[in-house]
Amino acid sequence: MKKGELHKLRFINASTAAVHTIKISGHRFRVTHTDGHPLSQPYETDVLTLSPGERLDAEVAAVAK
Repeated sequence: MKKGELHKLRFINASTAAVHTIKISGHRFRVTHTDGHPLSQPYETDVLTLSPGERLDAEVAAVAK
């Protein structure tokens, strides 16, 4: 990631039982879709938590080198 770039990411928890937590130190996620459906109100967060079978689409703006 280079400073100033915007990255669009899709996270998929393919697990059947485990909850996964995702964090990129020094960055924030802007969640735009859940399970393939656009959110009417995207939100920002430092940490993503995905339940089994859940999908999230998020944007990350690179703020560090």
